[in-house]
Amino acid sequence: MLWEEIQSNPNYKDKTTLLILPELGRDGDINAANGFLNHRSGDTSCRNMWVLAMGAGVPAGEIERPVFHVDLAATAGELLGIKAGEMTGRPMREILS
Repeated sequence: MLWEEIQSNPNYKDKTTLLILPELGRDGDINAANGFLNHRSGDTSCRNMWVLAMGAGVPAGEIERPVFHVDLAATAGELLGIKAGEMTGRPMREILS
């Protein structure tokens, strides 16, 4: 498993946060007439997703509020020490230590 490999490396052990998420933008329309399959309808399934966060300082639990894909960039930026500036997303404070 990926997490076991991370934890077996002393350079990463207990210092790494892993964010796992699916490809974004899938929809239920399988008609590829526009040459861009599954990324065009704008329906709810294109905007909903899940994320698995694990690692150093990430508490167990679920986030019970709406989280948007732009929040992932803000969260990753904060984990890396990058200032968000005028970024649209909000960091997911629930997974930040």
